[in-house]
Amino acid sequence: MCYIHDSNGKKNNTKFLKRRLVESYKTQIGEKMFNKALFNSHRQHSEPMWKLGVIFIFTGLLVIVMAERKMVGGLTGPKEATKEVQDLIDQVKGQVEQENNGGTAYPTFQAIEYKTQVVAGTNYFVKVEVGNGKYINLRIWKKLDQTVSLTSVQTDQTKEDPIEYF
Repeated sequence: MCYIHDSNGKKNNTKFLKRRLVESYKTQIGEKMFNKALFNSHRQHSEPMWKLGVIFIFTGLLVIVMAERKMVGGLTGPKEATKEVQDLIDQVKGQVEQENNGGTAYPTFQAIEYKTQVVAGTNYFVKVEVGNGKYINLRIWKKLDQTVSLTSVQTDQTKEDPIEYF
């Protein structure tokens, strides 16, 4: 039980004080006006709370959907390479061989797995098998206009090495 001491030092129950305060307001402004003010006060406070609840629910759902898809700025989890990813690495194969293999063709050039990062377009981080048990990682930027450019290459990788930002 909570008590408040009034100006005379008398101990009062807070429920009793609230009830006295309500009765005081009713007598000052009239019961009809008091009830109208109480109703409008409740309505003004409940509408924003209802809207706020909807916003929180929507935000929560959006977070869940974004976690399942690509998160802006962060790398997705590793995924098995698709035909689209193989097509991307095929577009930069000549440049990779020229810059990292002395212009000599790799025995194989097969995408194994990849991660993505949403930027102004999409960065693809791709683990590529290049033959003889060797692997490289490629970072390929697919721009918003769908053009593709090789951004970076990591050589001397193994199949077990995780794909990380480079």
